[in-house]
Parts: sequence; structure tokens; C-alpha cells
Amino acid sequence: MKRVPSKLVPFAIAMAVFSASASSAVARTVSNTKDGRPNIVIVMTDDQSVEDLDAKGIDTGTGRAIDAMPAVAQLLTGKGARFDNAIDSFPLCCPSRATFITGQYAHNHGVGGNFFPYGWYGMTDRANTLPKWLKDSGYYTAAVGKWLNGYGAGTSADKDAQGNPLKAGGEKPAGFDNWNGAVDVSAYDYFNLALNQNGTVKYWGDKNYAKALNDFARIQVMGPAAKSIFTVLERAADLFGNTNPSASLSEKLGALGKAAADPTTYGAVPKPGCDSTTNRYNLTKSCYSPDVTAAISDSIIKSQKSSKKPFFLWWSPASPHREDVNGGIRNGLRGGVRYKALPGNPKKEDVQPSKIVPDPRPAPRYAKAKFDWTKITSKPSFDAAPTDKPASQRENPVLKKPLSALDRQRLEANYNGRLASLKAVDDGFKKIYDTLKATKQLDNTLFVFTSDNGWLNGEHRVPGDKFLPYEESIRVPLIMRGPGIPAGRRVSNLVTNVDFASTILEVAKATATAGRVQDGISLLGLAKGTANPLPRAIALEANAPLFADASMPQQWDHPYRGVRTDRWKYVIWCEKNNPEAKDAQTCTPNGDKELYDLQADRYELNNLADNPAYAVIQAALQAKLDTLKACSGLGCRIPQ
Repeated sequence: MKRVPSKLVPFAIAMAVFSASASSAVARTVSNTKDGRPNIVIVMTDDQSVEDLDAKGIDTGTGRAIDAMPAVAQLLTGKGARFDNAIDSFPLCCPSRATFITGQYAHNHGVGGNFFPYGWYGMTDRANTLPKWLKDSGYYTAAVGKWLNGYGAGTSADKDAQGNPLKAGGEKPAGFDNWNGAVDVSAYDYFNLALNQNGTVKYWGDKNYAKALNDFARIQVMGPAAKSIFTVLERAADLFGNTNPSASLSEKLGALGKAAADPTTYGAVPKPGCDSTTNRYNLTKSCYSPDVTAAISDSIIKSQKSSKKPFFLWWSPASPHREDVNGGIRNGLRGGVRYKALPGNPKKEDVQPSKIVPDPRPAPRYAKAKFDWTKITSKPSFDAAPTDKPASQRENPVLKKPLSALDRQRLEANYNGRLASLKAVDDGFKKIYDTLKATKQLDNTLFVFTSDNGWLNGEHRVPGDKFLPYEESIRVPLIMRGPGIPAGRRVSNLVTNVDFASTILEVAKATATAGRVQDGISLLGLAKGTANPLPRAIALEANAPLFADASMPQQWDHPYRGVRTDRWKYVIWCEKNNPEAKDAQTCTPNGDKELYDLQADRYELNNLADNPAYAVIQAALQAKLDTLKACSGLGCRIPQ
């Protein structure tokens, strides 16, 4: 090895110091940012209730006390602003996500449901969205995880709302530099996942099974005339039951109920390169989908450490959404959502049931986590009879009967699975946070943590669902941390997901690039404590039934319109409209109404609608509803 001449040593040291300083300065820190715009990281979970943020329990393996999301609590809530009254205007995945990328109520962006004729491919002007506006303003844009429902479903024989053929496996939506979109419905399988990465579909877990899930997803883009509950079940049987296609439907369904793939263990057996079944946590080697998407998000952040451009990253893990096919069709056909794997073959079922299947399956490293279920069961609304609710609930055969012992066991198992899946999200968030800190980008990064909608865990006797206008369904977590936002701030103002796009546009100084009229307001001033806008009334709307046809029947999913203020909630229910006509702004009242004083009745057990004592209040709320139901832009910002 050659020695450096002594007279050059001071110069070499100086160059080394300069080099080290330069390498640390190339990251997008506050000091070297030319335009003052921060990076933006969105963490959007799927079906997470507000209460899930603060859930506590124990690790039954060690006896240690655990929190569901300790890193989020410490590093976001503790160092940022938490909004305690954030409302989802339409508590359903696709309409809510469409609101996020447009800044509009559903009656303006037109996405009235998850499936045909709505969903991602039912949305018009799909290139005119928030990611495109941010990219046009100079941001590097990336997305990882779930997009809008129906993404990647269908073939070239299927068409979007404009009559254009779809692309099997999905396309790269306009506005993204780096695209990693989960293909439906493998998006909801926690161990067998397909991601479209910039136009190429890649797989984690069992590739063939993930492909079968995506083939099944075609039902989301097929019209009502092409399917019924029977054709949907037959399609599931053909794809997952390993039966003779020429068999009768009853034979196929019988085989599906005893399918070779056990929904609890299938895919959890590690594949080469996967390490998701042990207590060892390796983000980059796990095939558990929240870990997979977190690892990709983390790699994107690392790739931007030397860029002078700000970046926008939307990480959307599946947690804690149900596993749809595995947790729905299969478990339903098992009649008791129970299973027992045969010794020596985890993919085969024993005929004797043994335990409840959690839906979703937990992160294996948290399989022994058990959370405080009494936080849910102690609510007066838990298993409450729908005596004061609309006829679609009062007359529903499921809701007429009290929850059975098995119903309660299943809900508790699902609750533990949901929260254990969120602990994986918390791990992923911590990794992303640490990478931002290590690359000196943290101080110039805005975090927004939220969910697309909430979740009912047996409240009002609903055995796990969203869509309905009750508080557990419409309230969502919302935390912001970033430059200028005080640590530990709590915001009680009523806000809505319609505000999210306006907020991001202000943060990015990109308001001028927005291609749609914004129905919401920016929440940045509220987060910082520098503004306190006048209290607004918020529109609630479910513009179409949850399922637009009879293929997946559910009787409590009637459309509704409503209005929410700080104290009051008023809802009118509508006749089921014609989804093929896409009459999303049409509501023919069916006579059912709900009025709740949330100050006196936080659990919504005393319906005051049409009570003469509250006639003046109801009339005032009806007037606000009439204004909001077709509002646009400034017209949506009406006082309470």
C-alpha cells in the first residue's frame, strides 16, 4: 500500500471533511431546499377505526404488555398533530380513495362504489388527479400498495367507463414516476401478492395462487347481466376448489368448502427468500404483504436521499382489511369459520373443526398477540338491536338475531388479527421513519397518517363492515407531523377526507396545478395552530349500494345522504338506485331517517328523527343536506 506524502496529509484530511460534508448535504434537508417544499409521505391503512390506534393487549407468549401502534403514537402523535374528529364523507374504499386523489365529494368525482360500473375503471378523467398535479409541480411521485378497487382486474375484453379496453394486470396510472400497485384481489391476501411495478407484474408468495385471485377479481369489472351469486360462487369453485369444470354447481361448492388450500396457513409457509413465520423480523425478506410494501417504500426513500427534488410517497398497506377470498368465500362455506390442518400437510383440512380463523391473518411474529376485546364489547352499541334503525337493518335476518357465541368468537379473532396486522404497519412506519432520519430528510418531510374509512366490530350488531353512516364507520385516524407542526397538538375541529388533497396541494405549493375544483379546505393551518376556520357542516353520502347487482347480496347497503356537524347527525335513506345508469346524484327517499344528538347519545342508540321536539333542528339539518348533496367547490363550505 502506498503511503500518502506527509505534506499532502492536511490536504487529504480537508478533502475528506469536505467530501463528508457534501455527501450529508445532498439529502433534501431544510437548509439545502431551494424552494422550501417538503417531502410528503402518506400512510393510508385500509378499514382502520380510530380506536385501533390506541388498542392495547398482551403477548400471550411472553406475557408482556403491547400496544397496537407504539411507533405511530410516539413519533407521529407525540411529535405532531392528531385530529380527533376526522370524518370520511363516504365510508367505502374506492369512493374514499377517489376523494383523496381528487379533493372532491363522490357526487362530483362520480365513483359511487367499489365495483362495476364504479371502481377505478368507472372513474372518468383518471389522468386528472393529485399525483399528476404534484408531478407537474416538480415532485417525484411514487405509490406502493393498494390503489383503487378493481385495479388490474379484467382483460382486454373488458372496458372502462369510456369504452377503452382494460389491460390484464393493470396499467401505470398517469402522474407516477414510480408505480407499485397491488393487483386486485391479491391485494387482500396477506401472503400471496401481485404488484404491478412500473408495468411489470411481480409476485410474492405463491404465484399461481395470486394469479387465481386476480383472475377471480374479474367479477369486479363485469356487468350485472354477466354474473349472479351463483356464477360468482362457480367461478370461485373453478379457480380454488380443484374440481372438474363439468361438475354440477353443488358438487363444485362442496369441493370448494373442502378446498385443498387452508386459508389460515396457506401461503404462510415460507417460500425461498421469505422469512415471515418466525419471530425474526426482516423487512426485506418477508412475504407478509404489509412488510413487502413497507420494504419497497423504504427503498424508494433511500433512492431519493441525494435528490434536490421533493418526493411524494403514498404507502397504502392492506392492513387491516379482510382477506376477501380466503376470509370470505371459503370461510363462509365452512359454516363455522373453523379449521384444523392435517398433521404433516398444512394445506389440507381435517374434518374436525378446532379453532376460529382470524381474518385477516396476523403477522406471524405477532400471532400470539391478544388485544383488549372488552373495549369493544363494553360499548352500549355492541350487539344493540336495530329497533330504531332503517327497515333495511330492522328487517335484515342477520341483524334481527343477537350475535351468537360463534359470532362473538369470530369477531374477537378478527379483532386480534386486524390489530396484529397493524403492528406490522407500525414496524414498517418505524423503518421508513428511521431511514428518513438516517438520510437527513426527516426534518423536511410531512407525514400524513390516515385510513380510507373506519370499521364496525359488532356495534349496532353489524358483524364487521363499513359503508353505514355510524361513527365507527365514518370516523378515521388523522395525524400530521412535519415542518411547523407543534409536537403533541390535538385538534378537535370537524374535518373531512375531502380536505386531504387541498392540504397536500398547499404544502406542495401546487394549488395552481390542480385540475379539479376543490370541495375541501387545507388543514395545514389547523395542524400548525395558525388558523381556526369557521365550523363547517360535512356531507355524508353513499351514492349507490355496496354491490351494484345481486352477485354479492347484502341488505343493509341501501344508499343514503346525510349531514354531520359537531353535535348532530342527520341521515335520509334512499331507494336502491340503478347503478348501470350511474345515477349517483339521484336519491329517492324511502321514508327512513335518522337523527342523533351526538353530544347526548355518542353511541347513536336514540333516533330522534321526526320527533316533534326536534323538528326545528331536523329542518335546519335538512336544509344543509339539500345544499351539500350536489355542492361544488366553495358551495360545499357551509357553516354549521
